[in-house]
Amino acid sequence: MRRLAYIGLLGALACGDDLERWRDAKEQWPENAPSQYVAKSCGTGFTAPFCTVSAVQDGEPLETLLQSPDGAWQPREPAEDVVLGIFDAATQESDGCERRVTAHPAYEFPARVYDDCGEEGYGIEITCFVEGTIDVARCQ
Repeated sequence: MRRLAYIGLLGALACGDDLERWRDAKEQWPENAPSQYVAKSCGTGFTAPFCTVSAVQDGEPLETLLQSPDGAWQPREPAEDVVLGIFDAATQESDGCERRVTAHPAYEFPARVYDDCGEEGYGIEITCFVEGTIDVARCQ
């Protein structure tokens, strides 16, 4: 029984470290981000399918499009940065599910955040990231 409590404590500490890592990375993202980029995020798991693409220049979201279930893209106002959205998903408190965060291979932001709730789970992932452009068509 003691061993299970110890393993649980180690898991909680690891999650806490991961949470702090992403909080720090979110705070530093404006300094570390490319000056221009387009990114696309999509929902995963047991959730309604959705994707969002955004164009960002000098830290300011310029354009955001939401994909409807029929595949059409609609503008969203105000514009938002999907990278900041995935940071929010990685840094919010878990609702009791096991959270797994996968880092992007090239940049210090989460590529995937997934809450495993046993039989069901849900999350969000960055499915496209292109620096040096604000053309949302690059990730549609």
